[in-house]
Amino acid sequence: MRFSFIVMWAAAMFASPAQADPLSAFLDGLHGYSARFEQVVRDANGVETERSAGTLLIQRPGRFRWEYEQPYPQLIIADGSEVFLYDPDLEQVTVRPMDGSLSRTPALLLTGDEPVDRHFRIDPVDDFNGLRWVALRPRGEGGDFDELVVGFDADGGLAAMKITDGFGQTTEMTFTDTQRDPELPADGFVFVPPPGTDVIRAPRQE
Repeated sequence: MRFSFIVMWAAAMFASPAQADPLSAFLDGLHGYSARFEQVVRDANGVETERSAGTLLIQRPGRFRWEYEQPYPQLIIADGSEVFLYDPDLEQVTVRPMDGSLSRTPALLLTGDEPVDRHFRIDPVDDFNGLRWVALRPRGEGGDFDELVVGFDADGGLAAMKITDGFGQTTEMTFTDTQRDPELPADGFVFVPPPGTDVIRAPRQE
C-alpha cells in the first residue's frame, strides 16, 4: 500500500508559469523541500484502516526520500534513476526503474520536470480548512488514481494532500515543520542495501 501510494505521488508535475494556481506558484523555482508528515488511509466507507508518520526530503529533479517511522519503519528512496522500497523487518528491498511506466502517475509529484498538463488536468477547488486547493485528474485511461487534491497554506506552502483511488479509498497527508530549499544531506538520496538484504528488481516497462 505504501509503495503504491508514493509511486502514485511522487508524477510529472513541473507546472507552467502561465498557470495562475497555487501549485504552479509552489513549484516555481523549487529545488528542495523537507517536512514531517502524517498519513491516514480510509476505506470507501470512511473507516480509518491505517495511520502512519515520518519524514520527507525532496531534491529536484527526480530525487526523494520518504521515511516512515511509525507504526513501523519503512524507507522509500528515489535516486533519479531507480526507486528503492526497503522494509527492514523483512530485510528486503524492491527496486523499480524510474521510467516511462511512471509518467501517468503522480509518482514524482514534487520532483518531476515535465509540464503538468501533459498527463493531468488541473482544476481549482473551493477553499476549505483555511487552505487553497487544486485537483489533479489523469488524462485518458489507465491511471493509478481518480483524483489527487493538493492544499496550500496562506504563505503558499504545501500543507496537505488527498488521493482517491478507483475503489473509493482515500489517503490523506498533512505536512508540518516544512522547509523550502533547505540544505540537504549529500547521501540522503542514496540507498545501499545492508548486508543480508534480499534485493528484488522489477523489470523495466517499455
